[in-house]
Amino acid sequence: MKWIDTHCHLDFPDYNEDRKEIIKEIEEKLEFVINISASYESNKKTLELIKNKNIYGTLGLHPHDSKDYKEITEFIKENGNKEKIIAIGEIGLDYYKNYELKEIQIKAFQEQLALAEKLNKPVVIHSRDAFDDVISILKDFKIPNIILHCFTGTKKEAKTGLDNGYYISFSGIITFKKSNLTEVVEYVPLDRILIETDSPFLAPEPYRGKRNNPLYIEYVGKKVAIIKNIDEETLKNILYNNTKTMFLLD
Repeated sequence: MKWIDTHCHLDFPDYNEDRKEIIKEIEEKLEFVINISASYESNKKTLELIKNKNIYGTLGLHPHDSKDYKEITEFIKENGNKEKIIAIGEIGLDYYKNYELKEIQIKAFQEQLALAEKLNKPVVIHSRDAFDDVISILKDFKIPNIILHCFTGTKKEAKTGLDNGYYISFSGIITFKKSNLTEVVEYVPLDRILIETDSPFLAPEPYRGKRNNPLYIEYVGKKVAIIKNIDEETLKNILYNNTKTMFLLD
């Protein structure tokens, strides 16, 4: 069994010069990766990327681009049931940077959740300084599975997510020397954990500050194995099964 990166952005321009080489490495060294759409253009590029053997994809609009929600909802209606499109995301709320008005972010979030409900698709959630609103809105929809992506919240917030049946995904942040997430990783049950790189962002130690790469998922996995005190092969199998369950993969 190999590692799985459940959240990367291979469509971003950061990979324009060596995307083909990275995709080849993914085929050789990882079980598979999930390319997560963010902008309207990102969604179109994801449809191209999933033509590669070891790449699945999601469709959705990051809260920073919420203004485009009408266009993206039509795009999802047309393409949401394509083979290898396995979730809606990343969607949610971001009150930290507030690139869009809260009202627009909430409307975009609700519209995309309604589509996920209609398509019976899991959702990938982005939440930053907006946890309570995100949880409140999610409760209004019947979604098969929900993942809190790149979780950096508190143990209490993790409990809220777990109590609602969500999965929790950890990124390279857990490898940072001053990370305060060890207690949260310890708390989250193994059957609810997923891992990700969020490439090209948040490169783990020893690559912190550089462009991230889906191949660096091993550093996140190794850190979880240490915190959970289990061997890496056992963890790989657990994460594989969690990923299949979360994303409704056969």
